[in-house]
Amino acid sequence: MQQGLAYHVAIPPNLSLASCLDQAEQQAQDKQLGIWSNRGIFPVQARLVKRGGFQRSRVETSVRTGKPGTGKYWHLKLDNNFTVMLYSEHQHRVSKSWFKQLQGTTIEVQGWVYKTNSQWRMKLETPYGVEPL
Repeated sequence: MQQGLAYHVAIPPNLSLASCLDQAEQQAQDKQLGIWSNRGIFPVQARLVKRGGFQRSRVETSVRTGKPGTGKYWHLKLDNNFTVMLYSEHQHRVSKSWFKQLQGTTIEVQGWVYKTNSQWRMKLETPYGVEPL
């Protein structure tokens, strides 16, 4: 990972090394190695998402948050066609204040994308899937 040859993907419940792997990925990003170099794999703009599966997406517009603590899920509405979902079973891994601070920022998100009711969604399970820019 320190050579920039992989993404750090934190999948619960296997989070014991998540912090260490996150640091290794950050070092590769800082040094622009491998997939983080100028010839690497760039994130897809949220408005251009056209397929499901694992993806990284960059949102250069403002982020609107759902109301944390109300309902079964929290969400980041990225645009009219793309929403990041944080379901109740994963909410214990982030604080409400952390989630709310994303409002009005530019972020990069990574996770599994799926389509429901003609809208693209990404399931967020840990804070490691979000990088404020």
